[in-house]
Amino acid sequence: MREVRITRCQLGLFGYAPEKRVVRPAESVSESIRSAVTAKLESGRLSCADAWEIAEKLHLRKMDVSSACEKLNVRISRCQLGAF
Repeated sequence: MREVRITRCQLGLFGYAPEKRVVRPAESVSESIRSAVTAKLESGRLSCADAWEIAEKLHLRKMDVSSACEKLNVRISRCQLGAF
């Protein structure tokens, strides 16, 4: 089986050089993002698909959602590509 390297995660979680992750905590998190993230948590984690959905619903960049999650200490799980 041939391995394929996944790069440029749209949530900024892996695949960027020279660092593995480029996502950084947001300076602040609006109540609308906080509420949307909190509503989708399962066992304290937000799925990758739900992060994408929140970004689309709130007209945000996906990186904005992952940055908010970093600030809120929420882990993103269940990569849609199966990477994590």
